[in-house]
Amino acid sequence: MPAATTAVIRITLSVYVSCRERISAGQALQPLKRRVRTVELPVSEDRVVESLHGYLSEIKDTQIRDGLHIFGEPPQDSRLVEMLVALTRLANGSVPSLRQATAETLGYDYDELLAERGKLLPTLAKTGGRILDEINVLVLKMMDALYQKDFPVEEIPVVCRQILGKTAEPVEQALRYAAGTLVEKINKTTDELAHTLNALNGGYTPPGSSGAPTRGMADIFTSEQARFNGQE
Repeated sequence: MPAATTAVIRITLSVYVSCRERISAGQALQPLKRRVRTVELPVSEDRVVESLHGYLSEIKDTQIRDGLHIFGEPPQDSRLVEMLVALTRLANGSVPSLRQATAETLGYDYDELLAERGKLLPTLAKTGGRILDEINVLVLKMMDALYQKDFPVEEIPVVCRQILGKTAEPVEQALRYAAGTLVEKINKTTDELAHTLNALNGGYTPPGSSGAPTRGMADIFTSEQARFNGQE
């Protein structure tokens, strides 16, 4: 392998390792110093490509959406659909992860897909990252289908069968949580303006929970308040 290529790969893997450490520690991916670490390179070019593919898949899979929350304004149309997908991507208490439930309903080992993003899975003839992309598309389609019908909970089994070809209780449970609970709470975002004006007039404003809703904490939205503290 040419020395220049080796140097580029070493730098890329260095940044990758830094990103993974920050993600594992729950830290934000602030601009990283581009310093070269001592990283043991894979023993073959195939392994290098696999590592880089996995790295790129992880970056693509990061939940970076189309902008910050607009104060007092609920997301609409595709932004609402994408927000609901983001909020249900991880498990929320007893409510299962929608993406994981969808993967397992289709017969995939979800942990294997996450661990082998860049590796070609012999029995599937695809990388774990490619399969995750396909599952993301299916999840978006299910959520959008419910959005187009104004989120009728009773239609969830029908939507699952139409898009997945089958249904399963964990998938339905996650979709019920989104359609029956989260939509109403997100629409209460307009309360932010009312609470702020009330506070400026010297009135009492009930405290809202703080945290990152997309990290399995969608329950911080209460029925009385709609808070986006820590989301961005």
